[in-house]
Amino acid sequence: DHPPVLGPGPAHHHARPAPPARRRTALPARAGGGEGHWFQGGLPTQGAEDRKFRASFQAMLDATAQLYRAGVPLVLGTDGVQGLLLHREFELWVQAGIPAPQVLRMATIGAARIGRADADRGSVTPGKLADLALFEGNPAQDITDIRKPRVVLKGGVVYKSDELYRAAGMAR
Repeated sequence: DHPPVLGPGPAHHHARPAPPARRRTALPARAGGGEGHWFQGGLPTQGAEDRKFRASFQAMLDATAQLYRAGVPLVLGTDGVQGLLLHREFELWVQAGIPAPQVLRMATIGAARIGRADADRGSVTPGKLADLALFEGNPAQDITDIRKPRVVLKGGVVYKSDELYRAAGMAR
């Protein structure tokens, strides 16, 4: 009685850790370009192999967009780096052609509906449990702002992003 649900996960296929000497720099790290990070797609490729990689990756993005347009329930997620690649997943879905506000809905109320938890989760509504993330900027207008969390309220506890990144040894 549950419809099929897919999690295409393009970030997992795009972002593989690579040592500095083997970083792939041809692909932008964020939608809209900008300076990359060390998750750049694994070992370098060139020539026909690179063209094949790019075509395959684009086909995956196209398939994600086709599934969305067909109304197939999609869930965001990644197996990479304890959720730190989730930002990239959001960006890639927008790159595939899914509007940023819809990507955000899919990650919140959409995920709660798929998990059958929408009666008490997934939206900021009186009487529901609420974890919130506050961002610098507006991810509904520019999905790359999803990389700029400033405060997270989780289980009634306030977490400041800069403090968490510093504690994890990650410069912000």
